[in-house]
Amino acid sequence: MTNLLVPTEPLPKPSYDAAALHIVPTATINDDSTTIGIADSDMYDPNLTDEEIIKRFDDMQALGVNTVRVLIPWGAIQQAEPGSPLEVLFPEDWSRIDFILSQAQERDMAVLGVLNSTPYWGGADGSGCLGCPGVAPDPTKFAEFAGEAVTRFNELYPGVVSAYEVWNEPNYYRSWVPVVDPVGYTEVLKAAYTAIKAADPNATVVAGVLAAVVSAGGFTMDPVTFVRTMYANGAKGYFDALSYHPYSYDRPFGEQNPNFISPLRTLLEMRQTMLDNGDELVKIWATEYGLPTSMVTYQQQADFIEDFLNTWAYGLTDEQMAQLPAQFRELAADWRNWIGPAFIYTLRDRLAASDSEQGSMGLYYFDEVSGEWKMKPAAEVIKWIIEERTSNSFAEALAASLQKLVQQVAESVAAAVQTAVVPAVTQTVAQVGAQVADALANALAAWLGSLGKPAPVAAGVTATDAPSPVDHVVQDGTDVVAEPEVTEPVAPAEPVESDVVDEGDVEVLAARDDADEVDDATEVDFTEVDVTDVDVTEVDVDEDVLDDEDLDADLDVDLDVDLDVDDVTDTDGTPSGARHAQGDVEKATTVDAIKDRLAGETAASDADTGGKAGGDTGADAAA
Repeated sequence: MTNLLVPTEPLPKPSYDAAALHIVPTATINDDSTTIGIADSDMYDPNLTDEEIIKRFDDMQALGVNTVRVLIPWGAIQQAEPGSPLEVLFPEDWSRIDFILSQAQERDMAVLGVLNSTPYWGGADGSGCLGCPGVAPDPTKFAEFAGEAVTRFNELYPGVVSAYEVWNEPNYYRSWVPVVDPVGYTEVLKAAYTAIKAADPNATVVAGVLAAVVSAGGFTMDPVTFVRTMYANGAKGYFDALSYHPYSYDRPFGEQNPNFISPLRTLLEMRQTMLDNGDELVKIWATEYGLPTSMVTYQQQADFIEDFLNTWAYGLTDEQMAQLPAQFRELAADWRNWIGPAFIYTLRDRLAASDSEQGSMGLYYFDEVSGEWKMKPAAEVIKWIIEERTSNSFAEALAASLQKLVQQVAESVAAAVQTAVVPAVTQTVAQVGAQVADALANALAAWLGSLGKPAPVAAGVTATDAPSPVDHVVQDGTDVVAEPEVTEPVAPAEPVESDVVDEGDVEVLAARDDADEVDDATEVDFTEVDVTDVDVTEVDVDEDVLDDEDLDADLDVDLDVDLDVDDVTDTDGTPSGARHAQGDVEKATTVDAIKDRLAGETAASDADTGGKAGGDTGADAAA
């Protein structure tokens, strides 16, 4: 037995691991076709300072982008083979990718990581070479690095890197030395997929990462042939998404002729190949797209990117659909179910090569007069598109909420009337009205609880390698240091205003013992009671969409709607008078207040009509 009067040693306070309890908000890549990301390969440039990397993230967020594609170069991180004598001189270096991911984590941005770049010791069959990042990797060694990277990121930056691409443009000779080999790539993919999933079962593994090229011996292989060969060698089940780089400098993506070789035609054929192999649930992502302003004007870059983002997000027009070969029309009609995010390449021009193809693909250019980075028109386009899609998403969510309100009101009124009319032999019209009013108030409460929760729209940012300069068709492979990616802003959508419930459109069926509406007293027959139908006024609800910024103000006004109970008599038998004038009663600012008001007025009505059971006529009660 414990003596409570004797002082005892205080129990030790429980200790907690602050790091373990810290909840870090993370963003997962939204795989919808409307997601816009930026592929910024140059962010890994060892010459960039931390401040310059921070500024790049600032520029992305200024566009509304919240997803970025960055390189995770094996050859730069593990220059020496782990456990070898050279590791003392060249230890693993994760500092650059750690800083990049920490910045993404602080901003709640989602990351698509590109696992690529072979170190001198990691080539297949020992064929690696110093300074040859495009050498085909050894599957086992590459998988070990992939597993180590994913494990590290999960521990330090949980949830930040939600998807991984396996290599970059392996169908182009500079990215897969010595010869393009889809069979060898498939072996690397299988090993990497297994290691990534073991470290993070929730990670999305993206395969292919294919350049928009035509087949040319062992130098390049068109994406359709490459994907067919992958499936033929057991690739199915070893990737969650397929990615493609549909570059074209000659014609906008949505205006390409599907009857000839084009990125659009290639995309449709790739999709058909996936269906032929039972992969209808696997989406295709565009992880690089852009144009160099050294070869096109600023305005043409902006126009092409706008066309690409809109076509990629929403599919082809009816006119474009009519031009498709018959075998592709069904695929195009189902467009949004198999199209994933789009990433624009790249964020900034390269200072040292701003007049080259690879160095002029940025969304920002450097203004030598002001010494500042400024948006190209393409960046403005991207910003506007993201703002418009975000605004439209809110409007759609609110419209759906209003529609749900109408349905809830109708169902609530119907249920209240049914439960009130069936046993009407013992109920008065006032009691029916009270139930209907209460049902309306409950419906309003349910609807109000659903407001303020618009569906999120993810704007993606990606980092990718620039396209290969093979007659403007072959995209350039990615070296250890990749090019930066930039996206363009799009003009904001016009706000739409609306009222939640238009005042006067909602009419509550409360009990109305109005002296003007009650006939002369009649004798009540206690042996037979006639039950009369209760007419329910149809509830009209305006479904105008509310503007996000005016929502609170509109609610404050519209909740003041006078839910009238006409001419209810007081408990002492004195008529309360005519219908309440709007604004004369105390305004109800909450649903509970509305219900309390209704309950009070209905109680007054019940008190007046209570005499009816004792033989009083309706006229007497009203008097």
